[in-house]
Amino acid sequence: MGRHPVDFGIQLHRLFVDDRPTFELLVRQRLLHRWLRATWGGSTSFDNLYTKSFGHKMTKDSMVALFSALQASETLKPITSETADGDEVTLTRIELELVLAIAEMLAMAHSPLYYASDAAIMVTTGSTIEAIPTHRGMRSLAGTTMTTVLMTTHMGEELWHLMETMFSGDADMTTVMANLYDIHANGHVDLPSLGNMH
Repeated sequence: MGRHPVDFGIQLHRLFVDDRPTFELLVRQRLLHRWLRATWGGSTSFDNLYTKSFGHKMTKDSMVALFSALQASETLKPITSETADGDEVTLTRIELELVLAIAEMLAMAHSPLYYASDAAIMVTTGSTIEAIPTHRGMRSLAGTTMTTVLMTTHMGEELWHLMETMFSGDADMTTVMANLYDIHANGHVDLPSLGNMH
């Protein structure tokens, strides 16, 4: 991703079109990478972190089982808000983190100079950077920073439009994005707290 972002972007979009299950597996792997790195840092490889955390090597089947179990037993309080019409909208923390993982991969592919520049991100968001260390390569952006980029910057608007186009035929993802947008637009939730996992 970091060394050849244009090639990565082309492959990412082809994967989305040609092999959606593998694309979704990649997104979940990226999400898991973000979580494990946020917890354990960048001192060892992702494979080693996964094996140490779950007691076995990562496989496609183990990733599918892990995320099925996470979604079935999610204990984190969902993010809820009311629309102007009084309707309640809800977003689970896993849904938010999946959106952030996709947005981060798209930012790396479509705007690598922006993504790699802490200064550019600080100027456009008006806030400090919270980063997640990696073993080798470029750092990841913490949930708070990635949420702020996505929801408050021109770059975030571009990423949002890309995701809307990509997921236009996916009712579940369209609902997740609509709920995130409503929660942010209604101002009922402090933006930085959206990206924090508690």
